[in-house]
Order: sequence, then C-alpha cells, then structure tokens
Amino acid sequence: MKKLILTLLIALVLISLIAAGLFATYVITTNKAFLKETHLNIELDIKSGDTFRSVYNKIYKGIKVPYMHYLYLTKIMNIEKKIKTGYYQSNDITLEKLIEVIIEGKQTLIKVTIPEGYNLFDIGNLLQKLYIMDKEEFVTAAFDRQLIEYLLKEDYESFEGFLFPGTYYVPKEFSPKEAIVLFYQGFKDNLPKDFKKNVEAHNLTFYQAITLASIVQKETYSKEESDIVASVFYNRLKLNMRLQADPTIIYGKYINFDGNIRKKDILNAENKFNTYRHSGLPPTPISNPGVIALEAVMNPKKTDYLYFVADDKGQHLFSATYREHVNNVNTYHKKK
Repeated sequence: MKKLILTLLIALVLISLIAAGLFATYVITTNKAFLKETHLNIELDIKSGDTFRSVYNKIYKGIKVPYMHYLYLTKIMNIEKKIKTGYYQSNDITLEKLIEVIIEGKQTLIKVTIPEGYNLFDIGNLLQKLYIMDKEEFVTAAFDRQLIEYLLKEDYESFEGFLFPGTYYVPKEFSPKEAIVLFYQGFKDNLPKDFKKNVEAHNLTFYQAITLASIVQKETYSKEESDIVASVFYNRLKLNMRLQADPTIIYGKYINFDGNIRKKDILNAENKFNTYRHSGLPPTPISNPGVIALEAVMNPKKTDYLYFVADDKGQHLFSATYREHVNNVNTYHKKK
C-alpha cells in the first residue's frame, strides 16, 4: 500500500512538473510570438524617473496582451532594469524591435533642416516648431558671450553668421548650447578653403566678410548671380557708397517686421542695421550664409555695377549708372 501511495505521489509530482513545464513553454512561446508579430506606431519619451510600469502602460495602451506578458517582460526578459531614457519613435516596427532599441538606447533622431539665409531667430522658431527646445532659450544661448568667446575666440555680439545652414539629425533632448556647437561645427566644416586669405585680399576682415556674405545670401539665392551681387556691394564699399540693402533694415526690426518696408523705415537712423542711413557694413551678420554666398564674397565677379533690382522671375537687372538703374526699375514695373 505504501509503495502504491509513493508511486502515486511520484506520478503526481512528475505530472505537475510536466504541466508546469508545458505551461511555462506556452507562456514563453506565446509571448515571444506576440513580440515578433505585433507591429505598432508610437512616440515614446522615456524620462529619468519614469517607472517601468508607466512606460509599459504607454507602449501597451489599447493593445490586448497575452497571458502573463508583464511578468514575462520583467522576470524572464528582465527589461525593467535595462530600459534607457530617451525619445523613441516606432513606425510600423515590431514590439520586439522597439524593446531592443530601448534597451540599447538608440534614440530616434529628429531631422532639422536649416535653410540658407535663416537668421538665429528663424532657427530658434524652427527648433521650437520641431519640439526640440524653446526658441527663447536658443536665442539666449546664441547671445551668450562666454560661449561666443569659447568657440569663436572673439568678442562678437552673437553667433549670427556662424550657424551653418544644412540638414542635421539631433536627439529630442538637445540643449541650446549643444545645438549651437553642432551648427558652428557645420560652419567650420563647410567654410571654403582659404576664405580668410581671399577676403583679406579684398580689404575685408574675416568677420566683415561673413557679414557681407550674409547680405548677399539674403539678396539672392541664385548661384549664377551671387558673385555679381557681391561685386555690387564691393564696388559700393570702395566708393564709400551706402549699401542700401533692404534685408539689413528687416533684420534691424526683425521682431516687429510685418512684411513691408516703409519710407519711415528707410529714414530711421536709430536702426543700426539700416544701410540706407549708415555707411559701411552693418555691425553683425544678418543671416547665416551658405557655401555659394561665402564663395561669392571670396571671389566676386569683376564688374562696374553699382545697382540692381529684382525682376518678376527671381533674377536681377544690374546697372552701372543710376540712370540705367531707374530705367531698369521703370521697365520692370511696367512689365509688372
């Protein structure tokens, strides 16, 4: 009798072990398959201090999960201790891949494209629209004198002119100073070779040349015209003529600019960027020029032009005399 009872007990234990094994296999198999087969689209911002339960709830909101899925993740995969903070975006990827990315801390980078001619305020607006940082914090950093001296080794007013236009990929948690360092590195990487030497041959300092390039950039986006526009400003500087560039007025009243330049704006001498009222170059660059504008200032075309007016095709009509210029203006307005 005792042997029979012992045999039954052993049989029960074996059955229990087998059942437990089968159940464990079932849990593992179904959860593995679920992770491999479930696709989702989600934006996930994991911050320091977030619990795994809160992260789990964000990922699995509205999703029916298999039995014991939370325990599978925490006890078998031990994910709770492996997740990394950061911004993650899944576009129709599997849960398995998303979890792998979070464990490895491979954050989703945000594409930032700065167009040629954007000034630092435009860049701040762009970064805010992309939810990367507050525009005012970026602008404040762009005027940070300690950072300016540290990176530029000069006592410039701001980083205007040195935030190179182009496409960058940045993490969502990105500080204003990190952004400025990145954009300035873009400037250094793309500055044409022998730029300083070439512009000094035209009697401009390095900073003056960046300032002139920023004006050329705002006047034209045409590769064919940039060196001609640069020549007009060089010719005016040599003759001590005022540059009379509309974009400089706009920059000086950027915050309050409504899209129109009025007579009172042209006559306003309080605007230190008003090149209709002040001789020479403005005190700082007015935008962040691209390579074409920088090269145009390095190698301006040899012309005797002193004037230009935009036509209705996005190009310009150039002239050497004021009479020619007036004729061009009248011709354009008649066509218009």
